[in-house]
Amino acid sequence: PEDANTWLRLGIAWDRQGNYTGAEEAFIKAVELAPEDAHAWFHLGSARGSQGNHAGAEEALNKAAEFDPEDPHVWFDLGSARGSQGNYTGAEKALTKAVELAPEDADAWRSLGRARKDQCNYAGAEEALNKAVELAPEDANAWCYLGLARGGQGNYAGAEKALTKAVELDPASMVAWKRLLYLTFSNYQFSDCIGYSMKGLLNTDNKQIFLSMLS
Repeated sequence: PEDANTWLRLGIAWDRQGNYTGAEEAFIKAVELAPEDAHAWFHLGSARGSQGNHAGAEEALNKAAEFDPEDPHVWFDLGSARGSQGNYTGAEKALTKAVELAPEDADAWRSLGRARKDQCNYAGAEEALNKAVELAPEDANAWCYLGLARGGQGNYAGAEKALTKAVELDPASMVAWKRLLYLTFSNYQFSDCIGYSMKGLLNTDNKQIFLSMLS
């Protein structure tokens, strides 16, 4: 068909079925027929990102942002694509735009906090992550990143509190468990470290790290 909307609908259908290669081909056809269609560029970026082609995703999402700069979903995905390539400065810029456009989006605040953390801007990360857990208090990943941001500033009590919340919400979160054990051990809180190790043994399948702390 020579109709961009038909290709767009076909691509969306294939994308929902997990056929990302077919979806990408359909979206490419859509943007060829309608080169200023931000929606088509957005979906092309999404399909490429789902295949791990983050550079290609960024290219498409830059076009989507050019044609529809007021769509927060575009900026969120663009931030994710940049962050996946290690461009944390670019990710922060895109995610800052996302939270400006959608200030109640907890996922965007969490991703912004992570991008700042990855640049060692721990104070800025904490600010964003505090907002994320305020909006989504059951988000274990946000609590985990908040713990890392607080720890990076030397606020070990605050870090422990956030990491404890993370493992309460997601007992299988090995990142949170490892940071919690390292934090308490390095601060000579040996009884706390042993206590967390015992809890970890009971709540996770990966036992080795906890057994090593108890040995």
